[in-house]
Amino acid sequence: MQVAEVNIHRVLLIDDDPEEIMILQEAIYEAKSEIVVTQVYGFYERNIGAFESADLIFLDINMPCFDGFDWLRKIRSAGCNLPVIMYSTTNNEENINKAYELGAHLFLVKPGNYTGLRHSVQSIFSYNWQKPEEVKSRHCQNGKYYPFLYQ
Repeated sequence: MQVAEVNIHRVLLIDDDPEEIMILQEAIYEAKSEIVVTQVYGFYERNIGAFESADLIFLDINMPCFDGFDWLRKIRSAGCNLPVIMYSTTNNEENINKAYELGAHLFLVKPGNYTGLRHSVQSIFSYNWQKPEEVKSRHCQNGKYYPFLYQ
């Protein structure tokens, strides 16, 4: 069940592509203009502190050196229990399952256009992120995980 009140105020974007970050950040601002967005472009131990200043993390999978799965492992091993949304352009079942098994709460398949991205972000923000495990369970049926797909 979706809720009307958005309980996200600070978002951390982890991606290696500044253009992708800019597009996602714009979609976030259109969904809720008062959200504070922080970006991390590369994996460094000093970036672990950025997790403390976020309510939600958007994490790209396809990055050089440290991919999104490496990031997710590091986030969880640091004791960070923030909700994590992993995203990718592919709808690869193996990646989807791996993301959820490593501790992601949602897997977003990037829509093919900006309007779809904006609507996806709005929909994602309508979830009750105070209970991220409930969000995750909405995307699991009969032991199989499914991505969030904008309809």
